[in-house]
Amino acid sequence: MTAGVAISAWLSRNTGRPFAAMPATEVTGGSIHRCVRWHGEGGDAFVKVAGADTLSAFEAEAEGLQALAAAGALRVPAVLAVGEAGGHALLALEWLELEPVAGSDGELQAQLGERLAMQHRVTAPRFGWHRDNTIGATPQQNAWDDDWVRFLRERRLGAQLDLAARNGLESRIVDRGRDLGDRCGAFYSSHRPVPSLLHGDLWGGNWGVVSSVREPAIFDPAVYYGDRETDIAMTRLFGGFGPRFYAAYQAAWPLDQAAGTRRPFFCVHPGGGTVLAYVALSRHLGPDRPFYGLQAPEPLNGHAPPGDSVEAMAARYAAALREVQPAGPYLLGGWSLGGVVAWEMARQLRGAGEEIELLALFDAHVPRPRPAGDGDLPLLAAFAQNLGLSPEHLPVTAAEVQAMSPDERLAVLVDAGRHLRLLPPDAGVEGLARLFRTFAGHVEAMERYTPGTFDGRLILYRAAEETAHGNGRDAHGWRHLALRGVEVREIPGTHFTLLREPAVTELAARLAEDLP
Repeated sequence: MTAGVAISAWLSRNTGRPFAAMPATEVTGGSIHRCVRWHGEGGDAFVKVAGADTLSAFEAEAEGLQALAAAGALRVPAVLAVGEAGGHALLALEWLELEPVAGSDGELQAQLGERLAMQHRVTAPRFGWHRDNTIGATPQQNAWDDDWVRFLRERRLGAQLDLAARNGLESRIVDRGRDLGDRCGAFYSSHRPVPSLLHGDLWGGNWGVVSSVREPAIFDPAVYYGDRETDIAMTRLFGGFGPRFYAAYQAAWPLDQAAGTRRPFFCVHPGGGTVLAYVALSRHLGPDRPFYGLQAPEPLNGHAPPGDSVEAMAARYAAALREVQPAGPYLLGGWSLGGVVAWEMARQLRGAGEEIELLALFDAHVPRPRPAGDGDLPLLAAFAQNLGLSPEHLPVTAAEVQAMSPDERLAVLVDAGRHLRLLPPDAGVEGLARLFRTFAGHVEAMERYTPGTFDGRLILYRAAEETAHGNGRDAHGWRHLALRGVEVREIPGTHFTLLREPAVTELAARLAEDLP
C-alpha cells in the first residue's frame, strides 16, 4: 500500500466519509511541513504531513486549535483528525478557501482586532498551558507558573537563549539576553497581566480571510495563556495588520501598559530649532509614552549649516532616531516646520524599507515661497509669534517697527519676552539674534523644499480658527500628496496657540487616541 492510499484510508476512517486515493494539490507556503489539499465527499481537507516524530507537535497544535475554537471569538479551521498513517505523522483540518491578507479591507482588519480582544478575555488561573508545544519548528515550554515575569524570563527568553547558545550564538549576545531577562521585571512594575488565551504566533502569515463568509480566520497557533500584549507585539514584527486592527482592539479592550513601555513618539523641532514648544504636549501624553524631541544644533551656535535643506535635516534626524529605535514601525510628528521635516523623514524611512505607522502633522502646511519684496518683517513677526508674543504684547506700532534697525526690533522682543516671562531674565539681543538666524535659515530651507508623496497613515491636527478664517480647507495642501488620504482632527485655537493651554490639552487627548 502506498503512503497516499494509506493516508486516504486514514482520512476516511477518522472522518466517516470517503476521500480520494491521492492528494489533489500541494499547498504552497508550508515552510515547515508538507501541506496538501485532499478531496473528500462533504468537503476537502487540509493535511499536514511530516515525519512520525512530529506526531506530538501535531497533537499539541490540534489541541490549540480546539481551544481557540472553544473561545468562540475567531474562526479557526476545524480539526478533522490527528494521528499516523503510511509512516507519517498527520494533521487533517477543515479546508478553508482563503483570500490573501493584502486583499482584505479595513472592516475585516477591525473585525480581527475586535474578535482577538474577545479571545483574550478567555483566561486561566495561571500562565502557561497543560502541555508543551512548538512555535514553528522550535519547542515551546509551557509549564504552569503563577508569575508572568518568571514565566517570560525562564520559559520564553531563557529557553530561546539556551537554544541559541547550543547552536553557537556568540556568548556576548547570549549574556546580554540573560541580563535583559534579569531586568525584565522593571517593565512590569505597574502592569499586572492576566493569563489570556493567546494564539502565540500571530504574525501576518497566520491569518486570512474566508472567502465564502468574508470573515477573518487564524491558524498555525502556538497556544498558551499569557500576557495578551505578547500577541499584539507579534503582530508588529512583519506587517499584515493595519491601523483599523489596532484601533478596534483598543476599543474592545484597551491595553494597560506599564509606565514608559509604550512605543516612542518622535517629534521634530519647529522653525526656532528647539523642542521647548513640546513640553506641555509631552506631559499631557503621560509618563508611559516615551517622547523624543529632535532638536537642531543651530540654536546653540547661532547658524545653520551653509545651504542646509529639509532633505539634509531629515537625513540627520532619521539617523538620530535609529539610534533610539533601530527599526520601525515608527511614530513621527512635528509642528509647523517640524511637520514638514517629519514628512521628509517619513519618506526617507519608507524608501529604506521601514514602516511609518503614524505621521502626525500639527498644523503644518505644504511649503510655499514668500511673496517677493516682503522683506524680513513678516519673518520677524512669525518669529515673535513662535516665542509666544502676539502683536498686542508689543508696545510699538507697525510703523515704528518699520523704522527701527534689526537690533532695535530684537530689543523690543527681548523686553516684551522678559516682561511676560516667555524669555529668561538674562536674555539679551545677541542671544535672540542667534535664535532668529536659526529660524530664518530653517524657513528659507523650507521654502526651497518641494515635498514628494507619502504612502502611510497621515493625520493633520488642524487649528480650527485657521479653518474658520478660510485657511486649511484643503488639508493645508497635503491631500494631493498623501496617497492613502488625510485624516483631519480640528483642534480649538490658532497655529500659534495649538501647543499652549488650553488647546494643547485637546491636542494631546486626540493624539493619545490615535497613537497605537
